[in-house]
Amino acid sequence: MADLDKLLKSLEKLLDKSERNEALDEYVERLINKYKHDFFIESLRKRVDIVMKRVRDARKTFHPVTGITPLVSSMLHSYGDRELYLTMVIFTSKDVTSAMGIDHEQYLLRYDNEDHRLLFPDEFEKRSSILLEKAEEGVLDDLYGTPPYEILHQIIGRHGELLDRLGIQPFDSKIYNGVQIWKPADPPPFEVLEVNIGEIHEALRSGKTTCAEIVIAYLTRLEGFKAIITLNSIIMVSPNWYVRAVELDKEYGETGVLRPLHGIPVILKDNFDTFDMATTAGSAALSNSVPPDDAYQVKALRDAGAIIIAKSNMDEWAFSTYQTVSSVGGTTSNPYDLERVPAGSSGGTAAAIAANFGVIGLGTDTGNSIRGQSSHCCLVGLRPTIGLSSRDGIIPLYSRNDVGGPMCRTVEDVARVMDVIAGYDPADPLTKRGADNKPESYTQFLDAKGLNETRIGVLRHYTEKPTTDPEINSLFNNAINDLKTLGATIIDQFTIPDLDKLTENIWCRTFKTDIEGYLKSLGENAPVRTLQQILQEKKYTELTESKLRSLLAEDRKCGEVYEDPSNMRLIDSVLTAMKKADIETFIFPTWSNPPRKHGDLSSPAGDNSQQIAPHTGMPAITVPMGFTSQGLPTGLQIVGEHFHEPHLLKIAYVYEQATKHRMSPELFPELPFSLYSNFHRIPAVHQPNE
Repeated sequence: MADLDKLLKSLEKLLDKSERNEALDEYVERLINKYKHDFFIESLRKRVDIVMKRVRDARKTFHPVTGITPLVSSMLHSYGDRELYLTMVIFTSKDVTSAMGIDHEQYLLRYDNEDHRLLFPDEFEKRSSILLEKAEEGVLDDLYGTPPYEILHQIIGRHGELLDRLGIQPFDSKIYNGVQIWKPADPPPFEVLEVNIGEIHEALRSGKTTCAEIVIAYLTRLEGFKAIITLNSIIMVSPNWYVRAVELDKEYGETGVLRPLHGIPVILKDNFDTFDMATTAGSAALSNSVPPDDAYQVKALRDAGAIIIAKSNMDEWAFSTYQTVSSVGGTTSNPYDLERVPAGSSGGTAAAIAANFGVIGLGTDTGNSIRGQSSHCCLVGLRPTIGLSSRDGIIPLYSRNDVGGPMCRTVEDVARVMDVIAGYDPADPLTKRGADNKPESYTQFLDAKGLNETRIGVLRHYTEKPTTDPEINSLFNNAINDLKTLGATIIDQFTIPDLDKLTENIWCRTFKTDIEGYLKSLGENAPVRTLQQILQEKKYTELTESKLRSLLAEDRKCGEVYEDPSNMRLIDSVLTAMKKADIETFIFPTWSNPPRKHGDLSSPAGDNSQQIAPHTGMPAITVPMGFTSQGLPTGLQIVGEHFHEPHLLKIAYVYEQATKHRMSPELFPELPFSLYSNFHRIPAVHQPNE
C-alpha cells in the first residue's frame, strides 16, 4: 500500500484543490475500494483472456492493406474497453519489466525495431503468463493504481508534466492515447495525403480537426504501412508529441491565434540535436546520446508551433551520397521503388515525407543531401545560402560545407519553413552575413503569374557527359521549354570556365576536428569523445569502417567557404560568369541518372550537386521535373546568387504550379477507412474562443 499512498499524496500535492472534480474524487474512492489482491488477479486474468480472443479475431478480419499488427491500444479502444487499456500500460511499464527480470531499455528497443508487433498471440501469451505469475506473488499489486485513461486525459490537459513527475509513463510504449471512438457512421478523419501547411491550418480554424488528431493521422499511416512495407525511413517516434499537441490545442482554444507552423508534424534527420530524443547521426556509438538542448533550427520550429513527431534514418555519419544505411536504422528504400535507393545521408527524411508520414522534413546538405534525396523522392528541397540558417546543434560532416534546410512536398511549405529557420544565431557567427538578408516573408515571392523579365542560364556541363541517361536529358529539355513558355528568357548555353579544374581537390575533410568538437559540446554525458574511440567501439556498419579510418588519418585545417582561397577563386569564377551572361540563376538536372538499385555502387550515379553550391555557399533548390518511363522521379536544380532565395523560390513556384510534377508514390496511397476506424480519435480538448 506504500506506493498507493505515495500516488495519492502526489496527486493531492500536484493538483490544486480548486481543480479537483467529481470524476477525480470518484476515481480515488474507487481505487481504494478495489485495491485488493484477489480482485486484481481475477480482473487481470479475465482481461488477458478477452485480449487473446480479440487478437485472434482481428487477425482474421483486417483489411490486407492495413496489416495484422495495429497498435494494441487502438484495437482495444475501438471496442470501447478502457479497462483493457490498463493491461497494456502494465505491459510496457518499467516496474513490470523490472519485476519480470527484463531489461526495460532493451525491451523497448526491441519493441520499436519489431514494428510494435506485440499483438502476436504467442508473444502476448508468453507475457501474460509471466504477468499472472508475478501478480499471484503479489509483486504487481500496486500497479493496479495506474490511473485509467479518462483521468489521465484530464490531468494531461491541465498538467503536461504531471505523469513524468509521478513516474507514470504510458508514452514509453508509443501508445496513441485517446478517449473518443470512431463509429462506422462517423465521418472519416482529416485526410492527410498530400496536404500542405496552409490546408492544415484552414482545417484547424474551421474546427474540422485538432493538432492531436493531425499527428495521430500521420502516425497511423506510419504504423499501418510499417506492418506490410519495409520502407525503413523512421528510427524513433517522439515521446512527447501528444503532450505538445494538447498544449497547442489548448493555446489555440484560448487565443484563437495559430503560430506560423502551429500543429504541423515534423520529421528530423537524426543529426539534429533534440533535448528529448537521442541524436545518433545513424551511429550505434551514439545510440543513447541525448543532447542537452535542441539544435537552433529545431528550437525555431518548436517555437513556431511545429510538433516534432519522429526522427528519420540517415546514412551513418552522413558519409554516403548514394545510399542510406546506418548501424542504428538499417537500410532505407525509395518509396517509388523499394528496390532502389532514396540517395544517401538524408534519405530517411526524403522517403518519409514523400510517403506522407509528415509534412515538414529537415535534412542537411554537405554535398547534395537535401537536393539529391529530394530529387530521388519527388520533393522540393532547398539548400540555403551558407550563413542564412544556423548550423548550431547539427552533428557535422564537414562543418564548413554543412547546412540544414527544408525538404517538403511543395515550394510554399519550403518558403514557410524558411521564414522560421532563417536568421541570426550567436552560436553560429557566420549567420551575421544573413542577418540583413532575410525578407519579411519568403511566401511574398510566390507568384504564379509568370517569369517575364527573368533570365535563366542553362548549364549543360553535366548533361553533356556520355553517361547521362537519355530520358533525364529529355525531361530536362522539356523543363527548359516549360520555363520558356512561362515567360523566362533562356540563356542556352551558360558556362563556368574551368569548373572541373577549380573544384579539383577542393574538399577539405575536417570530420575529425568537427566531430570531436561536437562530442565535446555534449559535456560529461558524451558516450564517446574522439574519433579514435568511435573506431575502438566497433559500433558501425562494414561500409563505414574504411571511411572512418581514412578520416582519422586526414584532418586538414581550412577556413570557412568565404575565406579559403580555393573557394574564393571558385566563387569569383561563378559570379563573373553569371554577370557576363546577365543572369541571376542557372539550371541543370539534380541527377543525370535515375535512382540506383540497392547494392549498386558501380553504375553511373549522375550526382550533379557536389561542385557548385557546397563550395561557393550559394543557395540551390530542387523541384520535381517529372518521371522516367519506369516511374522514377527526377529533379530540376536552380542555383542563384548568395541570399537570393526569394528569386529561386519564385522560379520554382511558377514551374511547380504550371507542371504539377509532384505525385504521391503509388505504394503509399490513402489508407482505407477501415484502418482509421480501428484507431481511436482524440477529440478537441479546447475549442477556439468565438
